[in-house]
Amino acid sequence: MKKLLLFVFALMLLVGCQKGPVIDERSYEKREDAVDISFSEGYSSMALSLPDTWESEEFSFEHMLGLILSPKDDPDFSVRLEFHKRGLGICGTGVTFTDIEFENGLSATECRETIGNKLSLLYIFHDLAGDYAMSISAPKADIEKFRDDISYIVSSLKLGGDMMSGSKAAEKAKKYCDIDYDRTRADFDYETGNWSVMFTNSKDSSLKQEITLDKDGKLID
Repeated sequence: MKKLLLFVFALMLLVGCQKGPVIDERSYEKREDAVDISFSEGYSSMALSLPDTWESEEFSFEHMLGLILSPKDDPDFSVRLEFHKRGLGICGTGVTFTDIEFENGLSATECRETIGNKLSLLYIFHDLAGDYAMSISAPKADIEKFRDDISYIVSSLKLGGDMMSGSKAAEKAKKYCDIDYDRTRADFDYETGNWSVMFTNSKDSSLKQEITLDKDGKLID
């Protein structure tokens, strides 16, 4: 009984009370038994290395598409890799936010919510061609059980293919902007590969200019 209580306490410290990100930021060497998997629709793109003890399934909803990854011996547990067609937002009530810089070059915000023994995680990836995320919702013990596999998968992730990022699109669009601006927003169209970059001025709402670039960064008149 004492050993069981010690295990539960250790698990609470590691996952339930953890202040840092749940998923490991470090890079992993590729596993010999892993399988390369890719998925694309329009100009959305995902590629990863999946342990051979896991399986994948494609999904597509009205506003979201991507991959569902599950251990073969526990199909009730899943990790969902998501591309959001029309942007992504969450309610922040009761959610803890942690910014992460992964060693593979990706960066994300971990959004964590704990209800009882259940942990809900949403990783919103930054500065890509479109809005990518990874979601997990499961008992804390299950997430800890598969933590190494999930961390390995994330370390192998390639999102957005060769498409330029939002910051690069904004940088390219700047040379075509001829207003005095202090705010920039870049939106990606996954069906055409085009970027719409909006320049605005917070002190003068009449100052506004939208620049559209194709997937190669060339101006579309």
